[in-house]
Amino acid sequence: MDVVRMMKMLIDTDMEMFDGLNIKVVFLQNIVTDLLLGLDCKGAIRRILRACAQKYGAMPGFITQNMPFLRNKLVEWGITEVVICSSINKIGYLMSPCVAAYEWRSG
Repeated sequence: MDVVRMMKMLIDTDMEMFDGLNIKVVFLQNIVTDLLLGLDCKGAIRRILRACAQKYGAMPGFITQNMPFLRNKLVEWGITEVVICSSINKIGYLMSPCVAAYEWRSG
């Protein structure tokens, strides 16, 4: 089965309960986000993002346990209009690869 078609079906099923509401962001769960990232599925991610925007008029969002890798891939792929949700805490719980990788300084 086509991965993107399956993802659209899963998103549509999840979104049914929000019918009629003004949804701002449609998030992909971390297991899906991180799997697609690990498989380097740029095309699939782009198609899913486009589908979310067209069908629901919402920004696409990613939940991830590896925000630095996701951010770097999105920059590499030229994808800018997304929301990223990730754990950030002092002990590094659910933060891959490490807390230091999440620190960003401008300039």
